Amino acid sequence: MSSFFCSTPGRGAFCFWLVVGFFVILQLAVFPALVYALNQTAQPDTLRLRLEQIYIEASRMPVAPERLPVEVSLVRADAAAASAAASLGDVLRFHTPVMIRAYGLGGIQSVSARGFGARQTSLMWNGFGINHAMLGETDYNLIPAGFASNIRVATGNSSASFGEGSTAGAVLFDSPQPENETAFSLQTGAWGQRQFGLQTGFRGPVFRASLHLSGAQAMNNYPYFDDIRQREEVRRNNQFQNRHALLNAGFTQGSWHYDGSLWLGAAEHHIAGSSAIRNPRAVQDDRFTRWTNLLARQQGRGLWQLSSFHEWYALDYTDVPARIESTSDLRRHQARLVYRQELSTRLFLSGGLDAGHLSVETNNYSGTETRQQLSAFVQAEVRPTQTLAIYPVLRVLTYSDFGQAFTGSFGANWRTPLDGLYLRGQIARNFNPPGLNDLFWGQGGNPDLKPEESLSLEAGAAWARNLGELQTRAGVTLYRIWFENGIRWLPGAGGIWSPVNLFEIDSRGVEADLSLSYDWRGWGFSMDAALARTRATIPREETVEGQLRRVDRQLTYVPEWSWKAGAGIRKLGAFANFSLQHAGSRFTTADHSSPIDPLSAFTDMNLQLGYEGRFRGTQLRLAWTLHNLTDGQHEFISRYPLPPRYQTLSLRIGFLY
Repeated sequence: MSSFFCSTPGRGAFCFWLVVGFFVILQLAVFPALVYALNQTAQPDTLRLRLEQIYIEASRMPVAPERLPVEVSLVRADAAAASAAASLGDVLRFHTPVMIRAYGLGGIQSVSARGFGARQTSLMWNGFGINHAMLGETDYNLIPAGFASNIRVATGNSSASFGEGSTAGAVLFDSPQPENETAFSLQTGAWGQRQFGLQTGFRGPVFRASLHLSGAQAMNNYPYFDDIRQREEVRRNNQFQNRHALLNAGFTQGSWHYDGSLWLGAAEHHIAGSSAIRNPRAVQDDRFTRWTNLLARQQGRGLWQLSSFHEWYALDYTDVPARIESTSDLRRHQARLVYRQELSTRLFLSGGLDAGHLSVETNNYSGTETRQQLSAFVQAEVRPTQTLAIYPVLRVLTYSDFGQAFTGSFGANWRTPLDGLYLRGQIARNFNPPGLNDLFWGQGGNPDLKPEESLSLEAGAAWARNLGELQTRAGVTLYRIWFENGIRWLPGAGGIWSPVNLFEIDSRGVEADLSLSYDWRGWGFSMDAALARTRATIPREETVEGQLRRVDRQLTYVPEWSWKAGAGIRKLGAFANFSLQHAGSRFTTADHSSPIDPLSAFTDMNLQLGYEGRFRGTQLRLAWTLHNLTDGQHEFISRYPLPPRYQTLSLRIGFLY
């Protein structure tokens, strides 16, 4: 992996862009040859129109969101720009029902949904999971907002749809589609924030390709009030620098369709840690290459899809005062074959095989550890009537390190006689395998761990109607999740920490959302809001001595109430956007015994003003954003202060052709 980025100091950036150029030339040279070799006579656009309805994850059916058995939140294409989002985590923080546990500006961004953490939430890119196999989760701050399109959040999604790790649902995003445009973007802000972006693409009747480049850096040495020392302090060791490149290429020729995405990333993040640390010096380096491929062929009413995912990920963590130096090299390969058949207007079948190989070499294990995984799934959409749709899914998985697992779901959706109103529901059995650190960590891994398992039940309603120029959508969902065999690390003999299957979780709550947009005499108005009430508790817990004790308290850092809202107005190119998120009070300890419990609720607001217009094939967007409008002192995680009020200025210039 290190050969991709050249470990010699001072040459990393040069080698990074050299590799990007190599793959650009490779793909531009190879794909026209593939198109010529396939040389079919059918019209090239015929298959494209069909495929754009099919989610690239392949195991889902091509149906409208309101017809699904679970709620799926779709992020508007302009959402990232409306909040000056730098990362995928920033987009999700204001525009989806999930919570983002932010460890300060520039720090780790971790997702939380329905009371569960990032380990129980699948993060999917182009249909493949990219949660780090050692840690079980991924830092959302490492994903540039401009690299994520078609963002969907399915908090009720099951493991049967995508495989493992979907107890709290899934966050899905795809690579941006190539367009006939070249665009430059710049963003600058307080405390040394700088971000640069370049995208260029071509989309023809057969061949398409695009290249996206992104770079960002910041010192993030912002001030905060230290309530322990009762004085103003400055965040230290909080700087970061990252660079990314994304190459997309594909073709549509006759009954064949191909799409490929190559993503190279490198990041250096200094870890500020808790504000209680006086001299933080930890540094984390992430370097990765991810590559997905999708080859599809239409045969009458049937569709074959062959896809693959390849990942090389090097993660180095160094903390000199703590005498920690951790290095790892992860390699992951996955292949998927899916066949979908439309047997009739009332019966759709989809089935396939999924095989994967994972290997990790790290100084934290006794040797190189591997995992092989094989799964088979079948999914159907049955429409016994024109108004009722039923969605059964079954998946069986085999793992080389802990055996077999079965998962399945059964969902239904009914279009009521009331125009635009749908009722839906689903029951699902989910599981989450132990991470490799849980199994093989050198001084405490437990190879006897069982997978985490859960049973989820939910029901809700969705309403979607267009009333002239007014477009409306609303939804509400009630859910309950029973979770067992939860993995927790506990201290043992000699102070060595080790993971055990220790606890259960009972999560129940309600989620509601509303979206409105209206155009009137050249004015455009939009509004969206989401409300969540989450009650997630450990009803009882088994201690190390084997005794059961009653807990029944809200989980740490899970607000019982949270809500988000946004509004926008535009006229003749000028626009104003407002967004906010509210997080209710949170507890920092399992028994709520800390003197700082609970942490105070807070509301974070953003205001953006700008102009967007087109001049003879040139698009211009200029925006000024005021973050933390009220200048509040916020912290989602104790001792990880969020920044005071600050400004960013962004500019995007695009040339259409």
